[in-house]
This record gives sequence, structure tokens and C-alpha cells, in this order.
Amino acid sequence: MTKTGTGSSYVRPMRSLVDEAATALRASILSGEIPAGARIRIQDLEDRLGISRIPIREALRRLEAEGLVKTTPHRSTVATPLSLTELWDVYDVREALEMRAAKRSVARLKPEQLEAANQARIEAATAVREGDRPRFFEANHRFHRLLREPGSNPTMEHVIQQLLQTADRYTNLALDVAEVANIAAIQHQRIYEAYVARDWPTVKKETLAHLHITRNTVLEALHSQFTGDKQDTQSR
Repeated sequence: MTKTGTGSSYVRPMRSLVDEAATALRASILSGEIPAGARIRIQDLEDRLGISRIPIREALRRLEAEGLVKTTPHRSTVATPLSLTELWDVYDVREALEMRAAKRSVARLKPEQLEAANQARIEAATAVREGDRPRFFEANHRFHRLLREPGSNPTMEHVIQQLLQTADRYTNLALDVAEVANIAAIQHQRIYEAYVARDWPTVKKETLAHLHITRNTVLEALHSQFTGDKQDTQSR
């Protein structure tokens, strides 16, 4: 057990505090509030979150395992730097895993799963109209997860979720959510209709198009910000 802060008499379980700290830090890094490469100071986090240093350190270890922070040779902690090469690699692996899951999922999806995916698609579009960025990303991920899940497995899904988390850092940095969502809306409709028709060739075609267009749009938006690894991405 540990206290929420140095001046608090209220005692909470350590795990609860680690979860709270990890959730807050993860959101700050994914949104860009903590910029890539920025140093993360434990004292600053204690003051900001009202949580003592032990659970904060545990939270940072968790985020390091997720690839969101890293420890430098000088023992300082920074938000993991970004690179175009990493973004390209993330989409390469996503394509391999998501297409494998999609192929198996086409024949396995139940009507209620398709309906839940359609509701997520509609919710994502509503979130865009209302300017709700977090809600859009959550509904967007839920739409794709519901469609691929019957063809996935826990290990594959864990890896895909980690890749999506990394990809979101770039998308948040590169683009206005409305731009991404407007690109996605028509593609989501086509993907959904292909699943409803149990049409694997069209599911494959539209899903690949969706991944490639999103990747290329983000790469183009970020190219001026990353000069060191342009050559590697241009050669692919």
C-alpha cells in the first residue's frame, strides 16, 4: 500500500496508483503533450499527478516495455523519439498480422459482431462531426478490432494493439483528426460491406488500400519534420 502523494493521508493500493500513473503518462505521450524525445522527470510527475515516486517508476517501466519511453545511457528517461523508418516498419508488420486475421475472420464473423462493428463505424463518424479526437480514435480502433477479432488470437491481438499505439503517436503529430477521418470514412464503409458479403478478395483489397493510404498520408505530412531517415523510406 502507498499514499497518493507526500501530503496525503489517504492510502491506496500500489497497483491502482501504478495503473493511474501509467494511464496518464500514456495519454500524454500518445497525444503529443509530452513531445517525442522530451525528458521525463519523476519530480515533475509527482507534482503533476499527486502520486509518489515508487508507483511512478513502476509506471515508467511499464511504458518502457510498451516502447513509449526509454532510458538513456545517462539514466534519464525520455519519451521515445520518432522516426519515419519506425512508422514504415510498424505498417509493414501491421499489414502482415491484420491481413492474416482478416482472412480467417471473414467466414467466422457473426451477425451481432458485424452490427457492433457497424455501430463503431457510425460512432467514429459522429465523433469527427463533434470534434472529439479521443472518441474518434477509440471508435476507429474498435471498428477494426471487432472485424478482425474472430480471426485473431490473444498473442496476435496484443502485438497489433502495441503497433496501433505506436502508429497513433505519428497520426496525432502529423494530421488533424478530421483529415484522417474523412479519408477513412468511405474506406470503412467499403470494408464493412465486404465483410457483410463474406467477400475475402474485396476485404483484402480495401483493407490494404486503407492501410497504405493512411500510412502514406502520415508519411507525407511528417516528411518535412524528419530529415535523417527520408532516404530509407523513399527506397521502399
